[in-house]
Amino acid sequence: LLAEEEEADSEFIAPNARLIRSMRRCERRLYPLLKEWTPVDVVMTNYEIVYFEVENDSEENLEPELRRKKEALHIALQATKGGKGLRLMDVAAGRKVVGHLDLTDITQVHVERQMPLLDVSHLEREEESIDVGNQPASEYWLKPSHIEVHDHSRNLRWAKEKEDRLKLVSIHGTLLLRFYSDLNDAESHHEALEAEDELFGALKKDISFQWAQTLAHICGTEQLKQPLPHFGANDSEELRDYLEVVNQKAADMKHHRRSSSIFLGNLGSTTNSQHRSQHDLATNAVADPQVPKPKLRPSKSFGDGHLEKTQSFRIFRRSASSGEQDSKRPRAQSADVDFLADIEIGNEKKADASTGDEEGAAHA
Repeated sequence: LLAEEEEADSEFIAPNARLIRSMRRCERRLYPLLKEWTPVDVVMTNYEIVYFEVENDSEENLEPELRRKKEALHIALQATKGGKGLRLMDVAAGRKVVGHLDLTDITQVHVERQMPLLDVSHLEREEESIDVGNQPASEYWLKPSHIEVHDHSRNLRWAKEKEDRLKLVSIHGTLLLRFYSDLNDAESHHEALEAEDELFGALKKDISFQWAQTLAHICGTEQLKQPLPHFGANDSEELRDYLEVVNQKAADMKHHRRSSSIFLGNLGSTTNSQHRSQHDLATNAVADPQVPKPKLRPSKSFGDGHLEKTQSFRIFRRSASSGEQDSKRPRAQSADVDFLADIEIGNEKKADASTGDEEGAAHA
């Protein structure tokens, strides 16, 4: 069985690995190649992030057997609220893969917070040319009775809220993901999130933060080229290490958010930071640190389906077990990744102490 798996030609690094986070629907940008937001369904294993197509996801051209597998998968995704614990190869049945990121290629993990726009009149005018009734559902696996209907586009809705984006820097560029369920949650808890203190207060662990913390713990501090003074603390100080706040510019006539950001990870511990003033923030907050050019290495990451997929060597040695192992992969210390230990199906009752997983709560 191991020999067969080694010889199998798969587009995935570890096709038998199980999802450690539920499938999420989001919009993606990949600078410098893809500058427009594109809706995708994204999944994560211990080895890779994979994106599935949303806009042209149809079963019309599928063979009957593959169509039955996809229908069964959809039922399983609904039952598990996103498929956490399912195998990647099963979740991918009948879906078109449009992107892939090898986790060993990641050099930085951040959550970029875009503050609300002061003036959204230009977006309100653009609403006239947008078919808001044809927007994709917030999750692929939602039951029809749980699919929400909104009168405005997501761009306009996001402009009115604090928008968290998962930001991953790798040797391929900068990947940004903004999750649809985070938008729904921000609207449901608008007043609480507006009052949230990014400098010193408790931070709500939304999906962007959950994924950032999980990825950081998988990659470890040796792989990531960024300061993480509270790594493994599993509190708001650790979340603040990942946070970058992008402030709006009221005088900007184009009504765009500023591209410059304030990195909050270097502000020190809660005890020391409570004595810091706004002047201290302006003096000590630094921009995102420049990342030294990483050493090139074989990779399986690739972008959209229309882009040529890079052929390269695998650095993994897959096993016959459901969760592949790789002794060469840099890992965080075992104490920092205990929350990833139990990902088998049926283990959902165990408390996820280090990530505070709230997946599916908005649609329960």
